[in-house]
Amino acid sequence: MRIVFISSMAGYPWGGSEELWSQAALHLKRKGHDVVASVATWHPVPAPVVALEQQGVQIKARPEMASNLLAKIAARLRRQHYCRQLLNGKPDLIVVSQGNNSDGLEWMELCMQQAAPFVSIVQANSESFWPDDQLAARLAKAYASASRVVCVSQQNLDLLENQIGCDLPNGLVIQNPCKLADLDTLPWPPDNDGLHFACVGRLDPAAKGQDILLTILASPPWRSRTVHLNFYGSGRSGNSLKSMAKRLGLSNVTFQGHSENVAQIWRDHHLALMPSRLEGTPLALIEAMWCGRPAVVTDVGGSSSLCIEGETGFLATAPVPELFAAAMERAWSSQALLQAMGNAARRRVEHLRPQDSAINLSDLLEVCISQTQSFSKPLPA
Repeated sequence: MRIVFISSMAGYPWGGSEELWSQAALHLKRKGHDVVASVATWHPVPAPVVALEQQGVQIKARPEMASNLLAKIAARLRRQHYCRQLLNGKPDLIVVSQGNNSDGLEWMELCMQQAAPFVSIVQANSESFWPDDQLAARLAKAYASASRVVCVSQQNLDLLENQIGCDLPNGLVIQNPCKLADLDTLPWPPDNDGLHFACVGRLDPAAKGQDILLTILASPPWRSRTVHLNFYGSGRSGNSLKSMAKRLGLSNVTFQGHSENVAQIWRDHHLALMPSRLEGTPLALIEAMWCGRPAVVTDVGGSSSLCIEGETGFLATAPVPELFAAAMERAWSSQALLQAMGNAARRRVEHLRPQDSAINLSDLLEVCISQTQSFSKPLPA
């Protein structure tokens, strides 16, 4: 079977939203399927994309976009040719993985035009992605045409149905995978030099809310407390966040850059801080809890299904400084309980996390192919 995965993410070379589809692609390749992945063009090529290609997945880098008019026309023609090549041979299934609720719409509409069966994955959703009437109608038609609509949290799926104004009986939830299955709970770090916080995620305040943390740490009583915050990640707003921290005079904030060593991050930190404005079910939260660390999170996406107030962490009901500061204050007042909460966090994520969500997705895709083939068979005379 020929299965084409389309990653619609173009703003960043790689992210947590890429793990589910890419791991499913590898499972299907190992089972003998012909697997193709369409990804944005990056220089250099991201290491995970190189790894996919080394393991037999055919990588088709999309033509880059252009800025001036003539270049845009030429780029559009190149992309049209690229799309025709990608769908040449009529794949058995196309999987459109989206960073939000609509960035793969053109791909879904192309599948509809070509009568090509497709599955849509929605990796994050938010009220800030609310479509206008025209876009909502297009999305409703596209999602209703999908073999399946996969969301990574129930909250995201419920919100999507509200946004497009219709039920999605083809919708279901598959959580993002965790790459730390063989890792034991990490020892609790010493606190003789204060509490150490970590915020892991791309440096993108519009989504991840890092500015909220800087605002809180610059305000009393946090400015006088012995705490240190490390940001792990890179992104298009890195310089502006560093400038904000400098302007606020925050000497206890460090930007550590991107790190692949998740265990090393959490070995040295007591608490995960995630003031996100939008999420699916964040891999960074799953990984922190797997390592035995409690978290302070906002009630967006699937975070509240993992982080239970006073048990595995602390929950801010909205991504605003006042509410997140109140949740951090509850954490500060519960320092003696944080280690026990971290152990509870590990138990909860072990209980809720599927054994291998990428395998679940790959199995689902094979079911979709078999159903499509059975529907397309001519009726007996």
